[in-house]
Amino acid sequence: MTIECHRPELPCLGETREYIGLLVYAHYGASVLEPRDLCSPSVSHRRTGFAVTTFCERFCVRFGVQSERYERAVLKRSLYPLARVLRPLLALNRRYFDADRSFILGVGRITRLGQFGYEATDYMLNPANHAFFRRRLKLRTSVGRLRQLVQSTFGESEAGAAENEPNLTSR
Repeated sequence: MTIECHRPELPCLGETREYIGLLVYAHYGASVLEPRDLCSPSVSHRRTGFAVTTFCERFCVRFGVQSERYERAVLKRSLYPLARVLRPLLALNRRYFDADRSFILGVGRITRLGQFGYEATDYMLNPANHAFFRRRLKLRTSVGRLRQLVQSTFGESEAGAAENEPNLTSR
């Protein structure tokens, strides 16, 4: 499915592998976002009129990545070292990285650093992450690595907001 970008000057997430129905409780109530909203300038932009950029948009601009390659580029940067080496072998099971992709897409929608903790909690509670290979051998995305990537992309101005987030990397 192709997602159309509402603002052509900003990169937008291109194809997704499957429709993702998302419930957003914290900020927007229990409204379901449509696929076109996954990497749009954000729902709050249409409600408040303020220009808000998502992590996906900022990441693509900062690293010069096409929006269609956002998911792959972030996955490559956020995997644990052993998972990075074994990635071609693990990818033979097409569904192995589904939990990671879902996490990366969720992080791509955040508009401020403080929202990262919610996505990280959902990822750590995902039943797929309780398997031996993912939990013990760490053949998965590193929450800490992705947090560092998000912090560096959003910049130091929002780094103070991360101090209030729970530390999920010490599991």
